[in-house]
Amino acid sequence: MTRHASLQQKTRMVVKNWFNMKRPKSPSLRFYPAEGPIIDVPPTRAPAVGTVVSGSDIQHPLPHEVLNRTTEETVTTTTTTRTRKFAPPPPPVVRKKRKRKRPISPSLVIFRPWLPDPPTEGRVFQNDIGGLLVSCGYGNCTRKREPSHFIPRKNPRDRNEYVDAIAALAVAIEAKDDEAYAKARDAIGRLARKTCDHCMASAKKAAENPDRKDAKCAAEWERMKREVFCPCARCGTNRCPTANHKPDFAKNARAYNKCVKEEGVEVAEGKYPKDERKLEDLSKYRLWAKTSMGGVEGMRREAAKCEPLCGMCHALDPSSNSSNERRADPAKVKREGKTQERFTSAVFHARYSMEKRDFVNAIKRKIGGCERGADCPCDGPSHGVCKAGFEQCYDIDHIVPGIKKCGISKLMNEHRCPATVKPLILAELGLPPDWDVDKDPIPPVAERRCRLLCHNCHMLRKQWDTPPGAAGPSGA
Repeated sequence: MTRHASLQQKTRMVVKNWFNMKRPKSPSLRFYPAEGPIIDVPPTRAPAVGTVVSGSDIQHPLPHEVLNRTTEETVTTTTTTRTRKFAPPPPPVVRKKRKRKRPISPSLVIFRPWLPDPPTEGRVFQNDIGGLLVSCGYGNCTRKREPSHFIPRKNPRDRNEYVDAIAALAVAIEAKDDEAYAKARDAIGRLARKTCDHCMASAKKAAENPDRKDAKCAAEWERMKREVFCPCARCGTNRCPTANHKPDFAKNARAYNKCVKEEGVEVAEGKYPKDERKLEDLSKYRLWAKTSMGGVEGMRREAAKCEPLCGMCHALDPSSNSSNERRADPAKVKREGKTQERFTSAVFHARYSMEKRDFVNAIKRKIGGCERGADCPCDGPSHGVCKAGFEQCYDIDHIVPGIKKCGISKLMNEHRCPATVKPLILAELGLPPDWDVDKDPIPPVAERRCRLLCHNCHMLRKQWDTPPGAAGPSGA
């Protein structure tokens, strides 16, 4: 604030205080000029600041005169004499001068014109010297850390590729290779873990608190698997228990979702109330920890809608997406509500999916059953034998998860023709590219990259087989 502005502010303050001063309670103000008669002026018609009273030489003080007068002034009226006190002007505010930042010398700025343009989207941020920072996506965390804090942990293949990308980034900066730099940067942005090491350690420490809602729901789900949903109601096994919703509740859940899209939430809630439809899988205990889901009490109410099944029987249940009744088939594609282009695309996709599924099922039947060996109890509806109609009860498991390039189920669900996908499936299984499922014998497990396991053994693989470098079940 300049000195002129400060003086203006003080002047306005003094003028405001001058007009707000208490007037004498007499009906009029009487002025005693040096010469001439005494003049009575009503309070409502008091002269303005700086005006001269008619017939006299006296003037009201101007604002700058009020600033310079003494703190006390004697005012005489016809009846009394009293002293007015004026507050002294406030002391000037002394502000510290801000230190200006010295500009960085151009000789200290490292400019690398070979660097590609920084990314405009995503979690990776690039600085002027080629360094990368990755933003954390855990909750409300806004930290940006080095890529080494976001190394993947679950998938060994992603972890190895991520570490190689960090090393390739340093080599590209040293060699000034923009293409290699961009490739390594894109790989880091694609494979970086969502949560940094700091937030993951904090979340792990918080999860150890048994009083948290999600911890209580997790403990309740473990108790249900032991006491409520074991053994299986169809095959009698005690392995891999699941909670399968009964057909009526699963059907109402699908109808509820359709009604929400067409008529809205209020109408859908009236037609399909919560007590008559499936709300959520009981295994997703973190969702049940929400207040709207009801926590442990909500899980117990939802358990009354379910029946105990093992993982293999659950895959055969009509409510499952992998059941024979709900598998892709071009004859089941409906024309209703689709344009000709979308209908044709749906028919082609169903045909491709069916052909790829039949190819993988033929390989499963060629292997014959669970390759765990004598340790497999051969339970489930097919008793350890992979035969027609039970192929979904068996999973393709990578022996060494670190060499896994792509899941077989992912290749089957892609919108690519079977002629393109079949060689990729054979390469992933470790079979020759010219291998014929109808004529050639299946190679032994030692010569392949994958083996066939029943679903129950596959889900419990972490308990009986953890190969070096694996962090748990690899998944097909």
